[in-house]
Amino acid sequence: MAEIHEPGVDINQYENSLDGEVGEVEERAGAEEQGMAEEQGMAEEQGMAEEERAETFAVTRSAVMLWDYAQEIAQDNTEFAHAHPHAPRPVHPPMQMSRRDKCLLALMVEDRREVVIRLWEELNEIERLLGLENI
Repeated sequence: MAEIHEPGVDINQYENSLDGEVGEVEERAGAEEQGMAEEQGMAEEQGMAEEERAETFAVTRSAVMLWDYAQEIAQDNTEFAHAHPHAPRPVHPPMQMSRRDKCLLALMVEDRREVVIRLWEELNEIERLLGLENI
């Protein structure tokens, strides 16, 4: 077979110019490896953040509406009890809701309960520090 050569092309010219480029390529490769290591670290951090997000849940609009409605009723009942301490409280039947909303609302109530407990403990500590627990 006949080889095709382009006229005026010196193969050794490219070989000599590659020697200088090899150092540059090695430097770029080292920088790319470092960049990849940094990207892996960032990917691991993002993976952990995604796991944390996976542990959270999205609250539905209907659950928020039910929460707000129940909160209004509870506030109204509290105001009524202060205004009429001897009158019986108004009776409200349980609200109808989906199982999903019921689970979400149960989690929201539990979260709120934990916050109140922490605040109560903090108040107890403040009371103790001020020496007011026996008054």
